[in-house]
Amino acid sequence: MLELAKLSEDISALVGIAKIDKVLSMSVTRREAVANFLKLSTHDDLARLYTPAQEVQVNVAQGAGERIEGEYMGRAWHGWSDGVTTWKSFRVPFNANTKPHYEDQPMKFDLVQHAEGIGMTGWDFVDKVSRWIGFDFDAIVGDAHRDSGLTTTELQAVQDAAIGIPWVTVRKSTSGNGLHLYVFFDPVIPTVNHNEHAALARSVLGTMAAITGFDFENKVDICGGNMWVWHRKMRGTDGSQSLKKGCRLMMYRKTGGTILRS
Repeated sequence: MLELAKLSEDISALVGIAKIDKVLSMSVTRREAVANFLKLSTHDDLARLYTPAQEVQVNVAQGAGERIEGEYMGRAWHGWSDGVTTWKSFRVPFNANTKPHYEDQPMKFDLVQHAEGIGMTGWDFVDKVSRWIGFDFDAIVGDAHRDSGLTTTELQAVQDAAIGIPWVTVRKSTSGNGLHLYVFFDPVIPTVNHNEHAALARSVLGTMAAITGFDFENKVDICGGNMWVWHRKMRGTDGSQSLKKGCRLMMYRKTGGTILRS
């Protein structure tokens, strides 16, 4: 009886270990990994913008890897490998400009080790609505690979004009040299794909120009596109620092008019 009891205990222990091993071997999904990474790596309010329904771009750095290439669902891709692990950039969802769709996949590499930048557009591809839009104004200073951009004086003019609009949120860019402007909607605006989301952003930027008399349109670098909320170049800088928090922009869908709400 004692031997049978001991055997039963041993089997139970082995079953328990097997269950633990199974749990440990289960990888988080890509979208779960992005959420976890942002919570630990960027400003709290920027991390909270992310949901699994957000259009998101994840870029990776080469690091010590060698370039590899492949194909997935008819699309060519390239990534990096050290012979053990493969890492590559990815975007969620697929076909954002037309008919968006996405089935989440297991995360097969460590974002902490390989991520170079993570950004969002403000477009919710599940509910097909624009929750917010962003505008990026780049600087020449501190960005040696660029041959265009705004001077310090021009960026200050952009900042001054944007701060004067109650519903515009103003932050430094991830490098700390440029500017990121955000507009949050209440209620959210229906947009069936990324193209409609970008068109909405262009319309709002035109409204900003009309309100202030400032030519935002000829100075913006990204309009309704990907806004980096974390990037390696933030390290050791004041990148993404908040300069002014705006209220939400309320929009009347029937008339196209707007009112402000704090």
